Amino acid sequence: PSFPSVGHKKEKLVVFPSFPKSVTDFFYASLKKIKSNREKSRLQGRVDFLQLMIDSQKNNNLSEGQEDKGLNDHEILSQSMIFLFAGYETTSSSLTFLAFNLATNPEVMKKLQEEIDATFPNKAPVEYAALME
Repeated sequence: PSFPSVGHKKEKLVVFPSFPKSVTDFFYASLKKIKSNREKSRLQGRVDFLQLMIDSQKNNNLSEGQEDKGLNDHEILSQSMIFLFAGYETTSSSLTFLAFNLATNPEVMKKLQEEIDATFPNKAPVEYAALME
């Protein structure tokens, strides 16, 4: 196992976390506010996941007998929370795994530090172009 110290605790892990009502109420209020602001300002060309989900609510091109397949506010809220928390957990898990591996492999950590020092001498600021080399 990647993390032997937590292997015995995996039985207690919850696959689908339950959020307190105050958390979902906060997100729902935030979603309604953002959605309302976007509808009032009618900004065109904004492309993000939230806007794509809001746009899916519009049923402009439905012909008679076609079922509305747009998302409702509850579905948008659920998807938004998944985007936020799934991305957060993925990042934290990856960083934890990185820290664990560096801590248990000091020779790799030393090599990483040498590469960082060579790429960014004298504590130079990190720039995208230098990272891509």
